[in-house]
Amino acid sequence: MKKVMWQSKGPIGCEYLKLIQSPQEINAKGTVIYTDEKDAYKVMYQIDLDKNWVTKSVDVAVEGKDHTLHLRSNGMGDWWSNDTYLESMQGAIDIDISVTPFSNSLPINRFEWAVGERKSFQMLYIDVPSLELLQLKQHYTLVDEDGGKRFFQYECRNYKTTIRVDQDGLVEDYPGLFTREF
Repeated sequence: MKKVMWQSKGPIGCEYLKLIQSPQEINAKGTVIYTDEKDAYKVMYQIDLDKNWVTKSVDVAVEGKDHTLHLRSNGMGDWWSNDTYLESMQGAIDIDISVTPFSNSLPINRFEWAVGERKSFQMLYIDVPSLELLQLKQHYTLVDEDGGKRFFQYECRNYKTTIRVDQDGLVEDYPGLFTREF
């Protein structure tokens, strides 16, 4: 079991993540507390992955919202919300929950990387607090490795930054947004 804590640099907030890995599966449970210009939020999520970091299910709850988002996947780009097939998400393997840097670990840890290698991913993006779903294309390029740390250039839409991850593929620094505290 691994415990991680991030501090948010953008909106005021923090996240506690508990990551449990077994030979067959990976389970991530996170609690995010943050504020925006309108309100304060508590967000709880659980992501169940297979041993290769492929998402099998995700649950997201925003305290005070009328519903909880429950998604499941066959790991080959097909998604369901409860029993409803999400045709608009077809092709997405990974998820990106807007309020957590843990989402970056999913595509990073699914592959072996060589410096200079760029990979593109169709992501099932979950906006918090609305829980609206979008399919977005994201790009990662491994730009450097240094002492067990890896540096990935991350691109989505017109946004670009370089994030630093540890040997486990967990974000340590996401410039302007998140810093790992533990």
